[in-house]
Formats: sequence, C-alpha cells, structure tokens
Amino acid sequence: MAAEATLKSGPDLLEELAQLRRDLAALRATIAGLSELRQELADLKAAMPALAELHRALPKVPAPRDLTLPSGASDDTVQTLRQCLDTAVELKGIDCGGAYWVAKETGALHLVAHRGLTAESVAGCSHYGAESPHSQQVAVGQPSYIPYDELVAMQTEAQAAEGLRTLAVVPIQHEGRTLACLNVASRSADDVPAQARQALQAIADRAANAIAHLTTQKTSSPRDQQLRSEIRALSS
Repeated sequence: MAAEATLKSGPDLLEELAQLRRDLAALRATIAGLSELRQELADLKAAMPALAELHRALPKVPAPRDLTLPSGASDDTVQTLRQCLDTAVELKGIDCGGAYWVAKETGALHLVAHRGLTAESVAGCSHYGAESPHSQQVAVGQPSYIPYDELVAMQTEAQAAEGLRTLAVVPIQHEGRTLACLNVASRSADDVPAQARQALQAIADRAANAIAHLTTQKTSSPRDQQLRSEIRALSS
C-alpha cells in the first residue's frame, strides 16, 4: 500500500514532463547562444589583422596642443589661463574657445590655449595686432556676447566652417588693465545663457586675481593654487 502511495498521478507526470521539455528548450537556446557567441569571437579574431592594418593606415589626429608662451607670460600665468578655458568649455551652452594673453608692451592678443577648434581655425586666430578690431574690443574691458554671423566680415574660411552660432568675449582685468581674455563660443545656441555669463565673469575675476599675483611672484603660492581650485569648481 505504501509503494502505491508514492506513485504519481497521471496529471502530475504530465506536468513534470512538460517542465522537463521547457527546461530542455531553454538549455538548447542557451547552447545556441553560446555557439553564436563563439562564432562572433572567431570572426572578430579573424578580422583583427585587417583592423590593425586599417588603424595604421588612418591619419593620426594630434591632440589639442597649447601654443608657446608669448613674451611677458610665465608658465604659471599661462597655466592659469588654460585652467580657465578648461572650466569655461564645461559650462552649459559653451562648446569651444581660446584663451588669449594681452601683451603689455603692444596690446596685441596672443592665443595661449584652445579647445574644440580645428587646426586651420586656430591658425587664423592665433594672433591679433593691437590695431585689430579684436584687440580693441578686448581693450575696452567689457564682456561682449555676439551672434557669430555679425562677425562674417572678420572670419577666415576655416573659422566660418566651424559652425559657430554665438561668441562670448570676456576680458580678464585687474585694476583697470586687461591682462588676458577668454573667447568662447557655442555651436548649439544662438545666445550664451545667463547662468553661463555669470560663471564666465566669475572665472575671469578669479583669474585676474591669480594672474596679477603671479606677475609679481616668481613661483606659485598656496593662494594661487586655491584660486585655481576655485576656478575649477565653477564648472561643477
């Protein structure tokens, strides 16, 4: 009688058989997936020599490179400007730009850093003489926010091809003298957002304090390092 009690009923056996069939189907699907994965790996391995050859054949695109130091600018002052630019291009609505050093003797603008611009465009904006409209605009000392199509007459062909829509020119001043300038632009917006304008001015103010101090010191001080940390924090 006990042996008979352990026998499963017909419906129970059918349910167990159905479950086994489901488990078998899932196992077959898993095996099929593994087989496909093995084939994809084999195909990728076979294609590696061709991919390596293609990589060698592609032209090498140089990383963005900062320019040489102009006369009157120290390593520390230029490093501060580069940090300012890195912070500025992280702001919402800003895509690219350059940082300029203003030569004290001549008033000319010298590009010391650039981000997000083509080499051809950089070549056309690396230097502006003191009498140029760009230098005179910076000398005024007031930030300017300009639709880029208003600058068509002053653009090179390479600059026109950048697809910029608006430009922000933010002088970096200390005690009434323009020390440097940030020129940043947007490819996605027709105007620089108000929040970005405030942040750009804050960056310029902190940079002015740091640069003014550096021009009277031979080495960077903890205060300069603190100012740079504050500049970096403005984009976060």
